[in-house]
Amino acid sequence: VTDIESTFEADLLYRGQSHVFRVPIDSPGFDSQIVADRFASLYRERFDIELPSMTPMLINVRTTVIGKRQRAPAMPQIPKATTKPTPFAQRQVWFDGQWHQTAVYHRNTMSPGTSLRGPAIIEQLDTTIPLEPHTTAEVDNYGNLIIHINTRQKHAVDNELDAVTLAVVQNGLNQIASEMDLVHQQTSFSPVISEAYDRSNGIYDIEQGDIIAQGELGLPIFLGVMQETTREVIEHRKDLNPGDVIIVNDPYFGGTHLMDVKMVKPFYYKGKHWAYLSNTGHWSDTGGMVPGGFCATATEIQQEGLRLPPVKLVNQGKLVHDVVDIVYSNVRVPEERIGDLKAQLGALSIGEQRLTALLDKYGIDTVNAVVAEMKKRSALLMRSNIEQIPDGQYQFSTFLDSDGIEEGLLEINVKANVAGSDISFDLTDSSPPCKGPMNSVWATTLGAVYCGMKHIFPDVPINSGCFQPIHLEKPKGTFLYAEYPKPVCGCAAETAQRIMEAVFGAIGQAIPEQMFAGPAGTSGNFSLGGQDPATGREYVMYIFSGGGYGGWFAGDGISNGCSTVGISKTQPAEILEQHFPLLFEEYALREGSAGAGRYRGGFGTSYRIRLLRGTAKASFMMDHGLTGPFGLLGGESGATNEIVISTLSGENRPFDNAKGDGFELNAGDRVQVRTPGGGGYGNPVERPNSLVDQDVARGLLTRPQAKRDYSPK
Repeated sequence: VTDIESTFEADLLYRGQSHVFRVPIDSPGFDSQIVADRFASLYRERFDIELPSMTPMLINVRTTVIGKRQRAPAMPQIPKATTKPTPFAQRQVWFDGQWHQTAVYHRNTMSPGTSLRGPAIIEQLDTTIPLEPHTTAEVDNYGNLIIHINTRQKHAVDNELDAVTLAVVQNGLNQIASEMDLVHQQTSFSPVISEAYDRSNGIYDIEQGDIIAQGELGLPIFLGVMQETTREVIEHRKDLNPGDVIIVNDPYFGGTHLMDVKMVKPFYYKGKHWAYLSNTGHWSDTGGMVPGGFCATATEIQQEGLRLPPVKLVNQGKLVHDVVDIVYSNVRVPEERIGDLKAQLGALSIGEQRLTALLDKYGIDTVNAVVAEMKKRSALLMRSNIEQIPDGQYQFSTFLDSDGIEEGLLEINVKANVAGSDISFDLTDSSPPCKGPMNSVWATTLGAVYCGMKHIFPDVPINSGCFQPIHLEKPKGTFLYAEYPKPVCGCAAETAQRIMEAVFGAIGQAIPEQMFAGPAGTSGNFSLGGQDPATGREYVMYIFSGGGYGGWFAGDGISNGCSTVGISKTQPAEILEQHFPLLFEEYALREGSAGAGRYRGGFGTSYRIRLLRGTAKASFMMDHGLTGPFGLLGGESGATNEIVISTLSGENRPFDNAKGDGFELNAGDRVQVRTPGGGGYGNPVERPNSLVDQDVARGLLTRPQAKRDYSPK
């Protein structure tokens, strides 16, 4: 080993964040102010975010020692071919909008010096390589296959986009949205964003706000919601200029609940308005009656928190401090909320930079053609899926346990009408508007239907084309079309999942052999707010938890799966214990919670926390506390939700086992949450005994439970 090199780095973050940012330092004996300044400078350079009021914290110091070895000898060259390879078959292959007679070659017959011109197919043991017209392939001296794409070959904008350009640009757009997600996640202060991914970023067109691309880990419920948000901004803000950013969380302006704060930025390319960049993040608090915003007893929107119509947060590149001051003065733990605000702005800025680079590289005409083509293809694919459903009307009802205030189930009545390649949904026979906060605004109801169909047909690429064959009548006069001033804080996390569950159930009537039983269907929203006497700092903790998925036609349901409205995950217990004065005494699968079936449901979770210091108030927004997730084709329902608050004065439970607010806790008090299991699929008696015995051996079922659920009745 020669040429030994040593490098030194420090991992820093701003107080309250979860993700570190690595900064080079000169030596282990560094000047802390120089490192702090370097951190702020590099942070601004990478994320386009400045946080002068935040305190940097040093987490790790790293020393890396690298020693260089002598270069390995070059690989021997392979003798060049003396004959041309012979195709072993001829096939008709579809390239560039037409069929081509195409020669097919074995890869192992191609030696160095071999050259082929497309169209051709090259097959080897582990892959098939299509060689398109206007491309060539050659084997180099070491046996590598090199493909040359003729970039000079121009194609018409309509239907002659080559597959490589189409795939590269499409993935480029998706990657931009995914990088926006990553920046948003890494720079946020709320663990629900930084650790649980409760956020979404996307690119939307300038005409109707139709979705062009969304980050691959963005919450699915925002597929339809963010389109509606962007459309509302287009309709109500005709005064936007380059550098402007709109902030909005008003549920009645294409929103969800107040905690989902959205930003919309017009994107200009070479002076021309080309698209909108939009994002949303779940802030842990936006004011209101209870910490965290999930006020189960709210009777009007004003009780749920700060409500922002579409207003300019940034005006031609300059932050509007009056708006920031309004936000700062109306939320709990304001320094964290301002950090979350800056994280969203940083994600939009990075998206702007990356989208400009993509358009510079491929040209606006090519990117426009790709967007149009992908929209068309998504629509065709969704239509082909819908055509597999027999024509007819299919009805299914699901129920919310209560509205949080008054006892009584709330019905979501779905009628799905299939006609050829189109499907329409009718929710107008659902329950009327309710007193409590389980009402759903139009954007959330629409987004839930879209999200439900995307769950059923996950192969359809995400863009507005996949929604073209899906139609929904506005369910005016029901609790699924909330109007001011109805409270709505439960709509995005809970009501939306009941809507999706009704969609699953309706389609399950038509094609049960391709469907699944009901999932847990609740986000398990639990908020805890108070002041930590050890630090003197106020805090708001927000956590959601997984549950069981329904059994399906090919297997058991997933245990501890995320909510059906999101790809979010429960924050790590260690992170929550680091941020808040609590201790997780239990976090486990909830044994015995799965619905029995030929393929059983997945198991829910069971966790228990203990408050370590001070006092706090707990709030819950959950569901399936009275009725469990449905079974399909004879499968049993999954277990219902349970909440138990244990204090010195005894145990307390919400009246519907799922919703309540204002529960006061003192140090030593505990909260136990048990989430639903998924519904079972098929007759439980048909489940092989070996699988039942396996669940018993693993402690997931007791022997009496197994006998009760899987023995002939």
